[in-house]
Amino acid sequence: MPFKKNTLAMAVGSALLAASMAAGAASTADLEKRLMQLEAELAALRQELKATQAAEPAQTQQVQSLENRVTAVEAPVKTLEDRVAKVETMATPPKIPGNMIFFRGGYTGLADDRAFGAVTDVYGLGNDNSGDSGWNVGAGFDFLLSHDVWKLMPGTWVLAELGVEFSHIDSAETVLPVPTAECALATGNVGPALGNCLITGTNNLTMLTVSAAPKIKFMEDSRLRPWLIPIGLDFRVISPTSDTTSYLDVGGQVAGGAEYEIIPGIKLGADARYHFAADFTNPDYSDATVAAIRGLGLQVQEPSNDYWTIGGYLGIGF
Repeated sequence: MPFKKNTLAMAVGSALLAASMAAGAASTADLEKRLMQLEAELAALRQELKATQAAEPAQTQQVQSLENRVTAVEAPVKTLEDRVAKVETMATPPKIPGNMIFFRGGYTGLADDRAFGAVTDVYGLGNDNSGDSGWNVGAGFDFLLSHDVWKLMPGTWVLAELGVEFSHIDSAETVLPVPTAECALATGNVGPALGNCLITGTNNLTMLTVSAAPKIKFMEDSRLRPWLIPIGLDFRVISPTSDTTSYLDVGGQVAGGAEYEIIPGIKLGADARYHFAADFTNPDYSDATVAAIRGLGLQVQEPSNDYWTIGGYLGIGF
């Protein structure tokens, strides 16, 4: 009996060993099959990588070739643009906007009339030439100096105004000194007989003023632009001459106004000015001279050459 038990045990053990070996064989085959699949995939990836690496130099070379062609085209284009810009600069000089020529006119008023002068009405011997108002016409240029008061006030311009103005004062028919004196000398009608040589006519009172002044113009972006002249320089010619036969004077002016641009480059404006003079034409009579003139029944005064104007103007920009 012991022999049979051992034989049975050995048979069972052999069966289990055989089954285990069969299962191990099946598992190894699956693993080997999976390993072969992974190796095949890896080989395919390596081939794809090699193909990509082989294509990159060709693509890089093509990009570099295109860049070289673009650079070759850009160089002559830049040269041509520079030449065109240089020719345009030489052909068309830079234009400065803001310059203007203007024509103005208006009313003139004297601070003092010129009556009772030796040359204006012979000290009032006949009718006195006492007009103190009249009219004026003038013209001038504005030259732009700065768009922003030299970086101090953006939008505010500084211009140089050069102008000339003629004024005519309402004049009277009065005794003319030169022909009256010529008559008296030629005929001997002097003293009480001078009345026989009183030659009368219109003795026109006129002035010519040449000026230079800085002009400050505000509100750059507006069509309506106010402006002012803080101080300007005047050169004055008066006619007839003063009692000293002087006719030249110097002085200054202050002014203010505004203009409106009705269409581009065309402006209508209004201004008011006060002109003051140094009065170098003033005879500066002595008290004795004044007393002697008045002792003859005549009058005398020493007027100032100050005057003022108000009017309008037409401006044309260039």
